[in-house]
Amino acid sequence: MEFIELEKLRSITPQELAVLGVTDLAYIRPIRLDKTRNGFALHAADGTTIGFSASQDMALRAACRNNLIPQSLH
Repeated sequence: MEFIELEKLRSITPQELAVLGVTDLAYIRPIRLDKTRNGFALHAADGTTIGFSASQDMALRAACRNNLIPQSLH
């Protein structure tokens, strides 16, 4: 992840904030796969769905294999 100078961070635009970390971070959230099964979705920092898995562990491993820093949402 690239570090941003403090002065630059103070003047960041909403557009710059929206893409900050988009290539480095991913988040994992629980979802309902169908009427009877729950699972987990892996999303890019901008909300783009990357994939789905049956377990949180599988989603974490998928993020790490793709050099993403996973974050959980509950």
